[in-house]
Amino acid sequence: MNYKILLLLGLMGAPLRAVSLDGTSAVVYQSGPYAFSDGNVARGFVWLAGGLSVPADGTVTLDLPIPVSGPITCNETGKLSLGSDLYLASDASFADGCKVDGADKSIHLRSSLKLPAGKTFEITSNTTINGNGNRLDLNGSNFYVNGASATTLRLKNMVLYGLRDLSDTIAAIRFGETEGHRLVLDNVTIYLTGDYTFAGGALSIVETVKLIGDHTFNYTSSKHCIINHGSMLMLDMHVTFNYQPEDRLAKHLVFKGRDAALFLHGGTLFVPKANGINLVKGHLIVDHKSYIQQDWVPDDDFGVGGGRVVFGDGKHKGANMAVDIMPSAQLVNMSAAISFGNIDLPV
Repeated sequence: MNYKILLLLGLMGAPLRAVSLDGTSAVVYQSGPYAFSDGNVARGFVWLAGGLSVPADGTVTLDLPIPVSGPITCNETGKLSLGSDLYLASDASFADGCKVDGADKSIHLRSSLKLPAGKTFEITSNTTINGNGNRLDLNGSNFYVNGASATTLRLKNMVLYGLRDLSDTIAAIRFGETEGHRLVLDNVTIYLTGDYTFAGGALSIVETVKLIGDHTFNYTSSKHCIINHGSMLMLDMHVTFNYQPEDRLAKHLVFKGRDAALFLHGGTLFVPKANGINLVKGHLIVDHKSYIQQDWVPDDDFGVGGGRVVFGDGKHKGANMAVDIMPSAQLVNMSAAISFGNIDLPV
């Protein structure tokens, strides 16, 4: 028998290994789902019109100017490495969990995106998800920031729906053991669908961030929550921000300047007497009926042996905390020991 024929027949019966796709000199069009192999790269004008898959524990690099369409399957542990910003077409979706090596790049949504239920999206390097005004529905899945020190996940220009604790140990956004992880919320409206615990990382507020929903945002991290210049954290009606850092220090809510604001829009700032809070250099705005709450009881000598809610530092005018209460609004003291350290002295 002709061995060349046998070899040809063998090749025809064997599965073909996927190859990298190079669209730098001509457009490459894939109408159906493309199954990449570990280490493959898609670069240039490659149109993945039918989705793609990454093998478990494998890595595929995408460096594409053309939006990706269809389902993205990462077999739970496959990794997408971004060689440039990744654009998701309006029909794009994730079929399962995924690792994302953002490498300081962005994932752009062209329409609302609902994640598959109960999956983990592990962020291994600096990654931005830009919603471009669309809705990102967590749907019981979670973002796990688990890269090197200072790895940052930035959620930008979106409505984020479904932020909550998924169990006693897993929250919808959580952090690995490495120090320095950070979440940046940049012009985001968040719908809390249950109580949520922010633990382990740092939080940065950029532009306007709104918390909506009849639930509690528990801030238990011993890292700073920073409200940046020209930015505002708004607590909408019936939202409670529970300031309860693990180290019980009173200075983790940081205002970068007088143009950094905490807006109680019918919400509640709750501060356990075990730690207290110092509000300095920023701006508190109150509308509707809003609350500052602690857990002092009538038998307590208020403020003795515990932490107060302190405005200003009593020493520097530059540390004063501005307070504006809108017409017809109320700021209600609920069992709180409040001290006013704002002063009128030279800086």
